[in-house]
Amino acid sequence: MAKDERTELLEQSVLPILLGNGPRAHLLAFRLYLRYGVTSFAGGSRRTLWDLLNPFCDFYRLFLGENGRLLKEQLLFLAEEYEETLFVLIPTTKEMLDLIHPHVSELESRFILSEPHTVTKKLPFQANGTLEF
Repeated sequence: MAKDERTELLEQSVLPILLGNGPRAHLLAFRLYLRYGVTSFAGGSRRTLWDLLNPFCDFYRLFLGENGRLLKEQLLFLAEEYEETLFVLIPTTKEMLDLIHPHVSELESRFILSEPHTVTKKLPFQANGTLEF
């Protein structure tokens, strides 16, 4: 994705961040795009072949570290930089879930946390990107 496209993506009102960069994350990004018309970030420590094949999400490099502290700080920095964007964090692997678990209370202040198996059934936002209460 070009820099202008990435900036446009970050300016969406709702942006799912899929923690994990494998086939499951990219399939979920495709399903989110078809159902809600939103594009996603697939976050991981390195690019994969899936990043080249999936036009519905972009790769976002994450610094994982041992206890998830770097990941938490990076995500909170992203949320502060783009305050107008509502981020939805969706861990797509057990490893990512284990990394964010100790930091859930801090992340919940800036992110909506969700699970892959429930996010396509009922998201906290409507197809037009507005919040649903």
